[in-house]
Amino acid sequence: MKCTSRLYVVLAFHVLRVERDGDVTIGNKFIKIFGVASLLVPFIMTSAHENHLFLGSVFLVLFIAKDCPPSFKLAGHILLAIQFLNIYGLYGEHPLGIALFLTRRYSEELAVVYSFISMVCFALIFKYLILREKSAMNSSEQAL
Repeated sequence: MKCTSRLYVVLAFHVLRVERDGDVTIGNKFIKIFGVASLLVPFIMTSAHENHLFLGSVFLVLFIAKDCPPSFKLAGHILLAIQFLNIYGLYGEHPLGIALFLTRRYSEELAVVYSFISMVCFALIFKYLILREKSAMNSSEQAL
């Protein structure tokens, strides 16, 4: 229950900050709000399944396409690769050669390693998304 309430507080805070930014178009507000939410929920909610990150990965590609530091892009690409390896290792069937290669090597230990790598990447991604908005708000306040 604590985790869920913390998640709602972070999301509400994020939505309020995005909504206060008057220079952002409605489409970009949508991307910022749903992009952060769809990345945050699978990492914070303990009942989330690995497939729940799919929507977040779609928004992550949009974030990577924007002007952002190389550390953010690298963390995003690593997270996408880990997500692919994890899901393909669990459920992969075709092409048969790749599926057999990955499913035979998949183990609980490997899943734990994937989890730790994903948490580090998520921390870098989330830090950038939050700090980027703060710096944009601070620069707009300084312009006034």
